[in-house]
Amino acid sequence: MSLRIEKVSAHIVQMPCGFTYSEGSHKMSRAVIWEIAAGGHVGIGECRFPTDEADVNRLELTPAACRHFKDTLALTGIASALIGKSAYELEALLPDLTRRVNNEQTVIREGLSIALYDLVGKARGLPVHTLLGGKRRSRVPGMPVLHTYSVERMVRSAQAWVNDGYRFLKIKPPLLLEEAIAVLRGIRQAVGPEISIQFDTNQGYKKFADAESAIRALEPFKIDIYEDILDAPMDQLAELRRRTGVKIMYDFEASWQKIYEICRADAADIINQHPNNQGGLAVALQIATVAAAAGIPTAIGSSGRFGIQDAAFQMLSSVIGLPRPCEDIGFMPYYNCPAKGNYTFDREPSLVKKPYPIVNGVIHIPDDPGLGIELDRERLKLCTVDTVSYN
Repeated sequence: MSLRIEKVSAHIVQMPCGFTYSEGSHKMSRAVIWEIAAGGHVGIGECRFPTDEADVNRLELTPAACRHFKDTLALTGIASALIGKSAYELEALLPDLTRRVNNEQTVIREGLSIALYDLVGKARGLPVHTLLGGKRRSRVPGMPVLHTYSVERMVRSAQAWVNDGYRFLKIKPPLLLEEAIAVLRGIRQAVGPEISIQFDTNQGYKKFADAESAIRALEPFKIDIYEDILDAPMDQLAELRRRTGVKIMYDFEASWQKIYEICRADAADIINQHPNNQGGLAVALQIATVAAAAGIPTAIGSSGRFGIQDAAFQMLSSVIGLPRPCEDIGFMPYYNCPAKGNYTFDREPSLVKKPYPIVNGVIHIPDDPGLGIELDRERLKLCTVDTVSYN
C-alpha cells in the first residue's frame, strides 16, 4: 500500500491556561492541531501556534496572526507539498533544517512530523516508538513544573505533587534571590532531601555574577540541575560550569542548528529536548545522537499544549533521554489533582480522549499503533479559531 497523502488540515486552537514563570505570565495556550489523511487512516500532530509566541497574554488571536500563519503555509508550501506523496517517506517529505530555516518553519515541521509518524504507525499497526528505533523503557518518571507563585503556594504544590508519587520536581523560582531562597528552603523542608529538584529561571539572570551568586546561595538546598540560569553566550555558560561545579542544562534554542555549537563550547552537562525546538521526531533522535557523541546526556522537556504533542514527547522519552525523567506530563495533571485550582483552564485542556496513564508519578507508555491516542473532536470544535486544509 502506497499510503498516498490525500488531505492535510491545520486547526488553529486556543484555551486559557494561566501559567506564571520567572519572567512573566502566559494567559493563553495556542497551538496548531494537524491532521494528515491517507489510505483510510488519519495521523494527528501538534505544534505551538508559531506566529505570536511573544504575545501570549493577548486574550484572543488576532485575524492578522491567523492570516500570517496561512501566508507562511502558502509561501513555504510545507503542508500543501505533502499532497500525493507517500507518507512512508516521513520526514524526508519535510524541508531540511538548515540555518536558513526560521523558527516558524521549525515549529510547523515538528507538528507535521508528529502527524506523519502517527499516520504511518496506524497504517502499519506499529507504535511510534518502534518507528523511532525501539522502546527502551515502558515506565518513565514524570517531572511536573512548579510555576512561580507565592512561597506558601509553591510549597503546597510541591508537597501535593510528591504526595501523588512524583520524585522529580522542576521549580520556576521568583527572580529575586531572597524569594528564591525562601521557596527552595520551604520546598526542601516540605518534601525532604530525596526528591530531585531542577531549577529553571528561563534565562532570568542577565549577569554572570548574579547567576554565580544565586548558585552559591542555593547550594544548601541540593539542586540537581540548573536549567537556563544565565542569558549569556555559550563560553560564559562553560565558565559558569567550571567556576561552580554544578550541572548546567541547556534548553533555550537547543535545536539541530545549535547542538554542535553547544557541545563544542562545553556549555552544558545536559541538553533539554524541548517540544517545538526539535523540528521533528527524527531530528530529535539526531540531536540526541550528536549530544551522546560528545558525552552529554539529553532529557525530554515540556510542554505540548493540547495532548498530542505531549503524547509524542512521552513516546520519545521511551527511546531517548533515558537518564532523566520526562518533564512533559501534559496539561491534565495541572488541571486536576494534584494541581487543581492553580491555573485558569475553563475546560479540560487535553484534546486527547485518553492521555497516557500516570500512576504514582510514572508515565505508562503504550504499545498501540501510532501514538496510541484518539482525538476528541467535540473538544477540538470548542477550541478551534480557524482551519486551513489542502487536498
